[in-house]
Amino acid sequence: CFFCHAQMVLILSKRSASKDAACTPGNRRSRIPGQLATPWVITVLCLAREILTPYYYPHSDKRRPAGGAGAVEIEDRGRRARAKGIDPMVAITVNGTPHQLDVEEETPLLWVLRDELGLTGTKFGCGVAQCGACTVHINGEAQRSCSVPVGSIDGAAVTTIEGLSADSSHAVQQAWLAEDVPQCGYCQSGQIMAAAAFLAGNPKPTDADIDEGITNICRCGTYERIRRAIHRAASAMAR
Repeated sequence: CFFCHAQMVLILSKRSASKDAACTPGNRRSRIPGQLATPWVITVLCLAREILTPYYYPHSDKRRPAGGAGAVEIEDRGRRARAKGIDPMVAITVNGTPHQLDVEEETPLLWVLRDELGLTGTKFGCGVAQCGACTVHINGEAQRSCSVPVGSIDGAAVTTIEGLSADSSHAVQQAWLAEDVPQCGYCQSGQIMAAAAFLAGNPKPTDADIDEGITNICRCGTYERIRRAIHRAASAMAR
């Protein structure tokens, strides 16, 4: 959030100022330019994030991301349906349960899962399909739901972390527990969903395969444990 970053800027500014005060005329080399620049770099990044917030948070009043051909096609389809007096409902099956959704077709799947269906295990991370915290399976394929318009998957089968197994008995989930993978845990539902889809197509992965195939970001840096857990899950699934 902006205020948290602003507070950090103030703290870093004070630290930089204290370092300046500690610099004597004969010891000017102790001043590190990078430390002085850091608060201003963070300030610029914070402001950029605030400006771009409408593109990250699709449920704000300014919520629509930049469209593209796919978004235009969805919007046109909805307009044609309304012109014919047809309510453009979206039909998807989530974790085996069919749903008829009265939502705007360009709404990202992530927010349909969280806000409309109450499946909050799928997390918002970046909003631009880069971090993978929102990973779900769409017709068996791992996809980042923050950038998937729900209207583009009409009729699809979606699996979220809640539907991977009813009792956390899936081999990947068991491997995650055995290797004690999570640290803060925020990204781990997406990591598990990505790993499950990855192993479905690559049952005997090498370290290089995992590094290439699992591109989700973990801010806590649990990549070594993730790799071990994927190998453990692959062994369990091969039995």
